[in-house]
Amino acid sequence: MRKKYDSEYEDKESFSPWETYSDLYCGLLLVFVLLFFFAIYQYIAAKESNDADTLALQESMKAEQASVLALYKADLEDQQTAYQEKVNQLNSQQTALAIVRSDLEDKEAELEEKAELLTTQRSQIEAQETLLNEQEIVLNEQRELLDTQAVQLEQIIGIHGQLIEELNVELTANDIQVQADQKTGAIAFASKILFDVDSNELTGEGKEFFEKFLPVYLEVLLQSGFREYVAEIIVEGHTDDTGSYMHNLELSQKRAFSVAEYFLNDGCDFLESKQIEDLRSLITVNGCADKDPVYSSDGSIDAERSRRVEIKFRLRDREMIEEMDDILKQIE
Repeated sequence: MRKKYDSEYEDKESFSPWETYSDLYCGLLLVFVLLFFFAIYQYIAAKESNDADTLALQESMKAEQASVLALYKADLEDQQTAYQEKVNQLNSQQTALAIVRSDLEDKEAELEEKAELLTTQRSQIEAQETLLNEQEIVLNEQRELLDTQAVQLEQIIGIHGQLIEELNVELTANDIQVQADQKTGAIAFASKILFDVDSNELTGEGKEFFEKFLPVYLEVLLQSGFREYVAEIIVEGHTDDTGSYMHNLELSQKRAFSVAEYFLNDGCDFLESKQIEDLRSLITVNGCADKDPVYSSDGSIDAERSRRVEIKFRLRDREMIEEMDDILKQIE
């Protein structure tokens, strides 16, 4: 074509600038078209390549995302497992805490009960201390009273011994063949001297004996220094164990009464009226039957010595002395 053009150009032997420009523009247009189509080709190829790369990238990204998602899922499951374990642990701790709280409440209740009990016991202790203080005061008062009574008892005991000793001295000095018992002060008179067998009437010998004995006995017993301590003068009749109890009781009472009657009747002339008056205010007459026999050394009843009349005295507060003796025996 170029050659045809050249030949035509040469044939015509003419030159036109506008034609030259037209040809240039056509060439440029052609180049532009070619470049355009090349660019389109390049774009399509690049696009296809990019699409493939994009698809591969997307696939890679999807795989990576799946992997990451799997990791996240596994991590999430682990976290969920750990969370569930913590929840379970928390539940266990809450259960244990509830048990501890319940125990604490029980212990608080028990502590309150113990506090109330302690308060009650403290009140009781205070009451007991008050009572003990009161009892101590009473005990001190009783101790003082006991000390006073002890002094009095020692004095009474001393008087009891002095009285027995003086009785025996005076009886011996007046040649009266009886003696007061060193412990009891009792003086026993054999029935064979005072009465006939199974009789309650005083014999002449018995009357003579009491006429001699009684003034001496009362002179000692009723003298100043002893009289205020004498509470009672006792006449007791005793028998042996022969015969019935009622017979022996009646006989012992009658014999004791006969003795008392002899020196208490208005016709008594061997005692002073003051002595008789004092004696009437002090005397007690008892029949004891055979309840207090006298024993021989071999342990058998001595019938002759058991048949007797006793005269004895009782000092004031003698019962207290005997009670204290019993207490002392229990302490020992």
